[in-house]
Amino acid sequence: MKILNIKVLQENHERSLQSLGIEVVTKTIAHNQIVKYCAHHDFDGLLVDANYKITTTLLDQLNSLKFIIVVGKSLAHIPFEYAKKIGIQIYITEQAYIQTEAELIIAHSLSCLRNLKDCNREMPLEGDIRFTQMRKLFSQGDTLWGQTWGFLGFDAVAERVVQLLQNWGVKFMVAGEAKPYTINNSQGQKKESSIEPKSCSEETLYLEADIISVHKYDDDEYLIDASSLNLMKKTAGIINTYHPRAIDEVALIDALNDEKIGFAALDVFENQPKPEIQVLMQPRISLSPSIAKHSKQADYLASKMATQQIINIFEDLKK
Repeated sequence: MKILNIKVLQENHERSLQSLGIEVVTKTIAHNQIVKYCAHHDFDGLLVDANYKITTTLLDQLNSLKFIIVVGKSLAHIPFEYAKKIGIQIYITEQAYIQTEAELIIAHSLSCLRNLKDCNREMPLEGDIRFTQMRKLFSQGDTLWGQTWGFLGFDAVAERVVQLLQNWGVKFMVAGEAKPYTINNSQGQKKESSIEPKSCSEETLYLEADIISVHKYDDDEYLIDASSLNLMKKTAGIINTYHPRAIDEVALIDALNDEKIGFAALDVFENQPKPEIQVLMQPRISLSPSIAKHSKQADYLASKMATQQIINIFEDLKK
């Protein structure tokens, strides 16, 4: 077996595959050059990151492959059925990133509620001369305890947020149907959870939630626009780690400037990798540069999952 690894496997996992007799060609190739490179080499599999957009046209050009593994959490639609139809299996390691994204969502909520984003901006500038004033100002934050958390969409990341916050005194509501589920404790043993997020309409969620996190996306229009933001509490906040175009950023900045909502946290941006300066300079926004889906542990786990999938395919081909 011969596979093309576009710098997504970790070296120890690459060596594990090579020890089994699998040829791993590791290259840094621009996305628009991958098809051309594959055309001149006889690869069985391709490993790419989540930014590589897989389309039916692309699959037709790569139809000599047996499989493609996407290492990461892809935001784009992946044509799994079409790929299967032409004999290409597509695998994705997005399960590796559930914990790391859920943790960052919670971190952003705490950063906003407890004024950490403001402390980190102001203290390097005037912490030595305004320490007492800053302490009085920034100590008037809120705890997560007693807050109502609303989910726009309820994916595996949202479920993990609920699991992580189950003992934090937080109430949960979901726009749409919500069902009780079994969660795992820290030892991995299953236990029945009494957590059942309240089902509600999107309008009710905007009106009642203290924190709203985004877990879905509409291809045709903004999920959150000016009309949505106008429904929210003046103290409420919104967190988006899901998709760059889920929120109308112009409407968001207007709502924050006019104090119609309390705060926002963004890990993805409409104009990334060059976010608008109005977004970057708005003091009510907690910012991170698309790191929600990455951590050392998550990237290691994703590489490990991809490696195990290749081994499974290799063993099946030997039968």
